[in-house]
Amino acid sequence: MKRFYMFFMLYSTFAIAQVEQPRLVVGVVVDQMRFDYINRYWNDMVMMVLSV
Repeated sequence: MKRFYMFFMLYSTFAIAQVEQPRLVVGVVVDQMRFDYINRYWNDMVMMVLSV
């Protein structure tokens, strides 16, 4: 019963927590790939990942 109570309390605190806006966004540049390619080909990359 104690484990159930602990699980319930932990779950309720995660459910109450609010998601904040990120304060920092990091762009990773792959060798020989310019950063603006991410913006230019974003939709193609997303579709490629979702099709896998």
